[in-house]
Formats: sequence, structure tokens, C-alpha cells
Amino acid sequence: MSQYLCSIDIGTSSVRAALFDVDSGQITKMCQRRYGLMFLPGGFAEQQPKVIWDSLCEATKALFADGINPSNVRAVSISAQRCTFIGVDADYNAVTNFISWMDGRGRAYCDKIKTVVRTDVYNRITGMLPVPQPSINKIMWMKENMPSLYKGIHSFTTMESYALAKLGADDPPVSHSLGSYMGMMDAESFRWSQELTEKVNLDIDKLPRLAAAGTQIGHVSKKGSEDSGLAEGTALVMGGGDLQCAGLGAGALDSSIAVLNMGTAAGLLMKVDKKIETHSNGLACPAYIIPYSLEMEGHAQASTCVYDWFTQLFGDVERTVAQRTGLSPYQLLNHEAELAPPGAGGLLFVPTFNGAGAPFWMPSMKGMFLGLSLNHERSHVVRAILEGISVEMSCILEVFFNAGAKPRAIHAVGGGSKGDLWNQIHADVFGLPVLRPAIAEASIVGAAICAGVGSGVYADWTQGTLSLVKIAKTYEPRESTRETYTNTASLYRQVLRTMGETGLDVRVGSHVDELLGVKYE
Repeated sequence: MSQYLCSIDIGTSSVRAALFDVDSGQITKMCQRRYGLMFLPGGFAEQQPKVIWDSLCEATKALFADGINPSNVRAVSISAQRCTFIGVDADYNAVTNFISWMDGRGRAYCDKIKTVVRTDVYNRITGMLPVPQPSINKIMWMKENMPSLYKGIHSFTTMESYALAKLGADDPPVSHSLGSYMGMMDAESFRWSQELTEKVNLDIDKLPRLAAAGTQIGHVSKKGSEDSGLAEGTALVMGGGDLQCAGLGAGALDSSIAVLNMGTAAGLLMKVDKKIETHSNGLACPAYIIPYSLEMEGHAQASTCVYDWFTQLFGDVERTVAQRTGLSPYQLLNHEAELAPPGAGGLLFVPTFNGAGAPFWMPSMKGMFLGLSLNHERSHVVRAILEGISVEMSCILEVFFNAGAKPRAIHAVGGGSKGDLWNQIHADVFGLPVLRPAIAEASIVGAAICAGVGSGVYADWTQGTLSLVKIAKTYEPRESTRETYTNTASLYRQVLRTMGETGLDVRVGSHVDELLGVKYE
């Protein structure tokens, strides 16, 4: 009789649930349910707890619709989007919506953190930077602007912990990797920082306890079973942040491998052997998914969502053909991009639709096409989008090398890793081999490894990773493209630096926000 591990990934735009066969290490079944994000006045971005929970339960129930016995599931673990948090009461009922990592209400409080703590001290404590994404600045905003609501909140917690509570865990902890991205965890002691919370005037007793990934923290309750379809009594195991889970699910057990995660946003990470000062280079050095270890990472704030944007606005033909052929619109666009040469005829795309992330950190920055001419065709534009995102990620990889890291290969995962063209562009731009694991949804693989370690299916993290992670294809960098992409990357960096040094990033961003009616309070 087959035994399974169940993993759940709560992403920005959808939730996925999967069953992994313990013996074969293969996915037996995976189900997905999509949902939206509410963009509200003031730069707010929120998601409704009921929508998230109902979607999760629909996905997990669908796993067993074909007759798989839920009693054969050994353990459940969750990967969740980072920085997104919720305020709950003492019984874990939602007091607020989920406040998204994309929410901009706390931007002004980043400057307050810099004033009362200093960037270098904040980085020393947390391994993070005082930037808009982490939860801390939004909680500061809430305390100052909605004091009654703040006072009535028992604790601020994560999507993972909220879901674990709904499944049956009693007062579930926050996993270290997600704790880092709340912006208040000491990256050396793996505890909430009393020093930091006092400096920013937040109540440390409103933060849940912390625990390492792979820690068993309860079992599915009767109510959790009725809602989710999981068997009552199934072990609940701590997972963690989606990108850290993706690192593990891509096979990054040590510092020889960097992981490129191409999702709604893009991230590049690698496990490090010791804490690295990162405040001067715009990266983060938070907790990794392997207990009591750290990783170094940087992000682009918009990745495959840019391709989605282009497809929705300009992909009528691809969408129509896709319906008739069974191909996806993205496959068709990739075929078109192949018609253009490397370098996209000199067309440079800057994919900063949601601000520039590491290593530039320009939150007001908007996206751009530079060098458009009457000689450019649609294929150049599509290829430039792919190349621009790869070049943006190469800026992060450059900082990795400057910090002393020496990855020998890149493992590419996420929805954007499924196309051969983009993986080859990555390899050419990075100048390193790019390896594609067989399962692109690496976050859900990483969560399954957590479930396996926590339930005793796997003796350790190495056994779990080797059991579930298989490489499907390798893309070697081509010497013929080196000069083209070196020049493209150099121009990209010069454009970003010029925008920042002249203040054009803020002026253009403010102009766009004003005309679109976007306000950050």
C-alpha cells in the first residue's frame, strides 16, 4: 500500500497541493486553485483569509477525489509566500486580511527604521534590509494609524502558521525562514530580537514562538479533516518560506549551487556557511530552510508576471491559437522570441514593474524599454523581456561573487524555468551551467522534504533531497553570446545607476503613480 507525503504551497496568485509517493519519490497528484490580490487605495495590497483557506481546502480535497486514501498520508507541510502576514486573536481567528508582501503602506516606516536602528545595525541583527517588503514596517504603520486594531491583535503570524492552525495545530509557531521575513528575527540566535522590537516600539509578545523546519507541531483535527479532506491525526510539520523551500526543492544542500526561482517575482539564493554582511550590497542573509543555517539572496520584484502582463495586453493571437492547439500562450511567445537574435537587436528591457530590488533597491522605479526603433519587430520585444529579467538576475549573481561566493552551477525552478529558451538565455547571461530539475514547482518539493524529515520518512535533509530532486536537463553557456550579453548587462547597470543618481527613478515613478491615482500613505 502506497504511503504519501502531502505538501502545500500558498503562493501570491494560487495555492498548490501535492502528494509525493514515498517509495518512488514522484508526484502522484498535484492540484491548484487560483485567487486574486486586492489592490486598494493607499498602496494597500491584501488577500482575504477565507478565500485563501477555501482555496487550500479545495486543492487538498481534490487530491483524494480519485480514490487515494487520505489515511495513507504520513505528514503535511506548508510552503508560503514570505513577508505576507495576518493579525489573529487568541483563538487564531483572523482580525485582519493577509497583508501582502506587495503592500506599500509601510514605505515611510522604512526610513524610521533607518533612523532609530541604522541600516547596518538592522542588517547585523536580522540579516535583512529596511525595505518595504518585510512585515515590520507595515506592523509599525498599523500601530500608529490603527491603534485600536493593533491593540486587539493577539499575534501577528504567517500564512503557513494560520493554515496550520486551521488544520488543527494548537498555537502553531512561525518557521525560522518566514520569521526572517517578518523582519524582526535575530539571524544568529533564531529568536525574536528584543533589542530591535524595543527600538521600533513594537510589542514582542505579539509575535508567536519560532521553530525550525522539520519540527512536528501537531496533528490534523476533526474540523481540519472535515474542511481539508486530510485524515484526522495526520502529522503537521513545519515548512517555511517559499523561496527557501524552493532552494531545498532544487537540490541546494550546500554553497556550490545557486537557485534561480522564476515565479511571479524572481529570486536568486544560495546556502552560505556563515553570516555575511549584506547591507552594503542590497542583498539579504536570512534563515535557510535547513535548520539553524543561513542563505544569501536577492530578488527581482517582477518576473513571470511581466510575461503575463504582456500576454494579456498583446497576446490575443497566442491565446486564441493556444485554445485550438493545447499549447500555452507562453510556449507560443517563446517560439516567437526565438526568431530574434541574442541581444534582441539592441533593445533593452528593464523589468522593474514593481520597483527595483537587489542590489539597487529603488522602490519607485518603473519598467522601461530602451532603444526602440522602426527596425524592431515583435519578436525583438518578446525576447528583450526574457533577456531583461535574466540580466536583472545577473546583477544579483555578480554581488554573490563579490561577496566571496563561488557557485559552480545554477538550478532553475518555478514556472518560468519550463521553457528551454529562457533557461539557455540564463546560462548565456550568467556564464554558468543552468540545470533544470524534473519538478519545476520546487517550493512544493521542499515542503515535501520537510514533511518527510519531520515524520521520520527520511533520516536527514540529504536523504530527503536526494530522494525527491532529480535533474531533467542541463544548459551550457555558449561562448558565441558572451560579448553580446556582457554588453547588455553593462548597459543595464549603467541605466539603473543613472536613474538612481539623478533621481529620475523617483520623478518618473511619482509621475506615473500620480496619473494612475496610486497613493502611498
